[in-house]
Order: sequence, then structure tokens, then C-alpha cells
Amino acid sequence: MSVASGKSGGRFKRCLLSAAFCLRAAQRDAVIDCTPANCDAAWAATKRYIVQHSDTHVIRADAVAVDTDVPYDSGKAAFSATRANKSTGGAPLSLFAQCRGM
Repeated sequence: MSVASGKSGGRFKRCLLSAAFCLRAAQRDAVIDCTPANCDAAWAATKRYIVQHSDTHVIRADAVAVDTDVPYDSGKAAFSATRANKSTGGAPLSLFAQCRGM
């Protein structure tokens, strides 16, 4: 699916018109519920993503959180993630991003 077509394309166009809409959509879409069968793999993939894409160093990475240092310069991305384990074995995984000066 291209950026200009389908559901994603409509969201992209709205993001160009409304930064607040885009932020709400990104925050909503940055949470997944993993199942007991795939939660460990999903958490490992989340950690890898943060390490590979953050412009700042990882300062914490454990079973419930991954945090990077505060962005040090304008336009630099920093990420964090949380894993809130459920008694059923699954967990919602949340990804957060911040960019200094943006």
C-alpha cells in the first residue's frame, strides 16, 4: 500500500493538516497487546528497534522497560518502551518517542 492510498494514505494527509491528530494517532498506534506465545519475541524486537533507531544511548534495558538518554541536540530522536505484564502471560507493549526541538 502506498502512502497516498488506502487508510494509511488518508491518515498521512490528515497528519499534514493537523499535527495534533497525527500525534494522537501515533500514540494510539504505538501500543500492541502481545500474547504469551509471542510476547518475549515482541519485546526483544522492541529493544532491537530502540537500539538501532535512537540517536541517544540506552540507559536501561530490562524485562519491563527500555529507556534512552535525553536527546542532546535538536532533531535527535530518543525512544523508550514499557512492558506491563498481565497475569495471563501477555502484555501491552508501548513505544514512546521524543525528538528535541520538534
